[in-house]
Amino acid sequence: MTDIDEIDFRIIVLSFSGYFYGNDKKLIVNSNYVPFGSFFGPVVFSGLTVTGYVFNGGGILVNIQDMCTVLNCTNNVTVISLGVAGGVVYENYNSTVINCINNGVITATDRLGGIAGTNEGHIINCINTGKITATGSGGSI
Repeated sequence: MTDIDEIDFRIIVLSFSGYFYGNDKKLIVNSNYVPFGSFFGPVVFSGLTVTGYVFNGGGILVNIQDMCTVLNCTNNVTVISLGVAGGVVYENYNSTVINCINNGVITATDRLGGIAGTNEGHIINCINTGKITATGSGGSI
C-alpha cells in the first residue's frame, strides 16, 4: 500500500472495536474535518503519520473514550480551531496515548495541547515540538 494523499473529508467511525494499524503510512489531509472520528474502546490505533491542515479539532482523532490506546502516531498537521484543539487527539477520556509525537502548529481559542486538547486519561512517553498558541483560555498537554 502506498501513502494516502489529499483527503478532503472526514472518515466517520460510528462504532469500532478492534485494531487499526496504519503500517507506518503517511496520510495528507487538507480539510475542515479531523481525519478520524470518535473511537470507543477497546480500540488500538497505531502507526500513522498525518500531515497537512485541519480546521476544528484534532490532527488525527476527534476523541478516544473508554480504554482506547493510540500508539506510535505522529501529527504534522496544522490545526486551527475556534474551540478545543489537540495535535494527536481532540479529547482523551479514560484512554491512553503512548509514544506519540506532535510537530504540528496548534492554535485554538479554548483548551489545547500538542498531544490532547482535553485529557482525562493517560499520556505516556509523548513529545510535543509544535508551536501551541491559545487565543483565549488554554492549557493541556
